[in-house]
Amino acid sequence: MSYFGDFLDDELRLLISIPVRTAFWMSQADDAKGTERDDDMERVAVEKALRRIFKLTDDNAFTNDVVEEALKRRDLWSEWEQSCATVLDDIPQALSLVQGRLPKDALAGYQRAVFYIARVVAQAAPEDESVSSVKSVPGFLQKIVDRFSVKTTLQTLENVSDAERAALQKLQTALTLKG
Repeated sequence: MSYFGDFLDDELRLLISIPVRTAFWMSQADDAKGTERDDDMERVAVEKALRRIFKLTDDNAFTNDVVEEALKRRDLWSEWEQSCATVLDDIPQALSLVQGRLPKDALAGYQRAVFYIARVVAQAAPEDESVSSVKSVPGFLQKIVDRFSVKTTLQTLENVSDAERAALQKLQTALTLKG
């Protein structure tokens, strides 16, 4: 069952982009200047988190449809990354759309998924340049190692800087419906 018929095209684009835009926003919360490895690991984390949500949610769940569509629209991720700075302003509108048209569990699942993705990205890579640039491993091999080292379980928040923790708090506030 797809819930997408309940939304206009523009609304649907907003709903599908929010998880990915949030991930890119989190990625920029504490970005180590002069390194690309942390960005690459965070990009891997976005995809792995979306895939994990897709795998763990019911086929009939709204969140399952959203993350499946976000994965299909990977060609739009660069565009979504360019608009990530305004994602916290757009989240209340997205939540209102879901709240107004779908069952309560759809809203809760969407909120949890967005926050989960942000947490995965926050812990995906160490922000310290000395830690994030290992010189002894060739570039192509490092990418393989990084792909397998990105965690999608959230038992503890590792590798999360104070700036990322503050960003997660802001996100949590944005994900809370007012009124």
